[in-house]
Amino acid sequence: MTERTPGRALAGLLSLLLPGAGQVYAGARRRGLVLVAVTVGLGAAASLLLVTRPLGLAASAGGRRVIAALLLADVALLAFRLFAIVDAWRRPGRPSRPASLALFALATVAALPHVAAGYVAVRGYGVLESVFADEEPRDVLPARGLFLVPPVPVSSPRPRPAVRPAPPAARRRPALPSQPLESSRRILAGAEQSFERPWVTILLLGSDAGPGQWGERTDTMILAALQRGTGRTVAFGIPRNLVDVPLPRLAGRPGRRFREPLNALYAWAHTRT
Repeated sequence: MTERTPGRALAGLLSLLLPGAGQVYAGARRRGLVLVAVTVGLGAAASLLLVTRPLGLAASAGGRRVIAALLLADVALLAFRLFAIVDAWRRPGRPSRPASLALFALATVAALPHVAAGYVAVRGYGVLESVFADEEPRDVLPARGLFLVPPVPVSSPRPRPAVRPAPPAARRRPALPSQPLESSRRILAGAEQSFERPWVTILLLGSDAGPGQWGERTDTMILAALQRGTGRTVAFGIPRNLVDVPLPRLAGRPGRRFREPLNALYAWAHTRT
């Protein structure tokens, strides 16, 4: 004997919306009230945690252990909801084909947000691990001059033998100087280019300097990172009104902080170069 479809589907739909409501509708009041109590308790605990520690959760959201705990909680919550749906759908007797299709549709609808949340968490953690480095950033290329040239080896001076000047008639005509910037076609020095760093980081600055405006404030600051080989790109907008920003430590000097708004850092650095 087959059970009618609307009763099973409605019970499963109620437990999809509120785990335990379908059991109460189907007559299993004790089990349904227990599931409702567990659902309300989990929701209250999550709400209390968000209200009391919002900054702590946001600061630790990128940690490996936190991501793993969130994934486990997501899987456990999905299993709890699927159990409530299937348990409310079950009835004595053989289910019909429409009832089985209804159960499959309810389970799919319940699983979609959990799968999406897990995918976003894993992808977000991968981006954070790839973009943000564990070590302190440092310059890998010299910042002086227009072109990069090979470093000149420093050697100890050696005494040179005395050279007698040639007679005036035997002297050769001085060679003409080479063209300026003749070797400037090579921007990167060396025969081999090193691509050991997979990410290329670019800082985009936009200022409002112009006639009648004193100084140069970078009101637009965008940090872009491009990954070689894959083409993945990420960009972060930096707020211009940040204050008390830590500056990189110099050799032999303690760390400092820039007390002014961040959009004044560019002009401040130019006055000290």
